[in-house]
Amino acid sequence: MFKPAPLLFLFFFITGFFFDASYARAQDALQDDDAPSCHSEKFASLEEIPEPLRRLHFRVNGPLEEYVAGHLGFIRKYAEDRIGLTKKDLERKLSNLLKANTKRHATNLMKAYEQNMDGKIDRNELNEFVQHRFHSLSDEERDKKVSRLIQDIFEYDLNADGFVTFPEMLTPNKIGQKIIKDGHKLDPLYLQLDQNGNGALTVVELERSARKAFATVDADCDTLISNDEFQALKTVDRKSQGGETRRRGIH
Repeated sequence: MFKPAPLLFLFFFITGFFFDASYARAQDALQDDDAPSCHSEKFASLEEIPEPLRRLHFRVNGPLEEYVAGHLGFIRKYAEDRIGLTKKDLERKLSNLLKANTKRHATNLMKAYEQNMDGKIDRNELNEFVQHRFHSLSDEERDKKVSRLIQDIFEYDLNADGFVTFPEMLTPNKIGQKIIKDGHKLDPLYLQLDQNGNGALTVVELERSARKAFATVDADCDTLISNDEFQALKTVDRKSQGGETRRRGIH
């Protein structure tokens, strides 16, 4: 007489074996997806990361996409076509910043020193300001402050008529230009990332370089910057700035 039990047992045994094997492969695949995956492109070392990519937008626990977006935002904010950044874009940016900074500085000076509401600053007003503000100082010390203040403010007296007006102060001076340029000296270095040399740094070019920079710092490939990784980067950055300082003869 035919007995199906052994055959059924064999059927379920084989089916269960393949199910277990498939389940194990699925679990391995899930574990592989969860595991850190190393980035494909890197710079040769931390020292090789271009300066703007090394010094801007890295932070402890900062994720990859945040870092990349920070750099791409530079192009989208200042490129006229929002696609490719050129030297002309950077010059326009500095010019606009200088105008805005100069206007803010001029407004603050007029508020501080213009006393009689005639729209002009003269030597008497500067003297009154110092006498009132620094009344506890000796006469000699106040006279020194007045002299220094007159020297600084009357740098703007372009027509040498003995008065400084708001329009005169809107003319950028060398000090203001230097402050702006020093504060944005990394900007021109972005253009060195222009990989095809056509004079425009595109979003694609910058994104590729930014991802390479992050990969170089992200030693454990978890797409986050640990404190140890960040400190290693800062060590390289300090050495780089120290070398630059020595080259300029500043100690």
